[in-house]
Amino acid sequence: MSGRKHRVNQSYFKKWSHNMSYILGLWFADGCISRGKNIFDISLHKDDEYLLRDILKEMDSTYPIFYDKNVARFQLSCKKIYEDVVLLGGKDKKSLDAKFPIVPVDFIPDFIRGYFDGDGSIFLDKSRNRYASSFSCGSKVFIDGVHEVLSDSIPSFGGYVRERRQSPSTKVNGFKLKKDSVWYELSLKYGDTEKLGDFMYSVDVGLRMHRKHDRFLDGKSKSKKNK
Repeated sequence: MSGRKHRVNQSYFKKWSHNMSYILGLWFADGCISRGKNIFDISLHKDDEYLLRDILKEMDSTYPIFYDKNVARFQLSCKKIYEDVVLLGGKDKKSLDAKFPIVPVDFIPDFIRGYFDGDGSIFLDKSRNRYASSFSCGSKVFIDGVHEVLSDSIPSFGGYVRERRQSPSTKVNGFKLKKDSVWYELSLKYGDTEKLGDFMYSVDVGLRMHRKHDRFLDGKSKSKKNK
């Protein structure tokens, strides 16, 4: 650690835990790595800055958070973390061809929750007063992996993957896409959305995005009222 300006637990990704799995899932959605400077980076909307702070605390890190308009981000510079993330399935340019990593069964709900907090959305169908949800990804292989692991883990789980293309007003998770962008969406209707929430929050949840968690809780409440 000698000569380092900021501190981080360099061995953080060497051992699976609930929070480690969550952070890895979030990174697959909203993170990047760079071999040149051994960078590990996660970016979120500024309203979710508290989650970045929670992650830095979890990783015993003193690295700062930076801001650019509506985006908050941190960048860790650590060769061991970079190498461990690569061993776990990460790569420098992953947006179009990332593959779903091998995650121990006990930690799959946390990984999925992390990925959902980055590239998932839950929204209210006012006509039915129930929530539906979706995952978005630039990699068809990865989103198929998400669908497969959820289908294997949750009884009678449905959902379907479809290809989407940008229109002039298209935004994915609040960010505008480049011209002619193609991405893939795993769409879940009401019952599967409730099953997803039960699955992701089935453990003693540590790290999570509060606004999405609150919507799942609201969805369960509405479901009970509709029965």
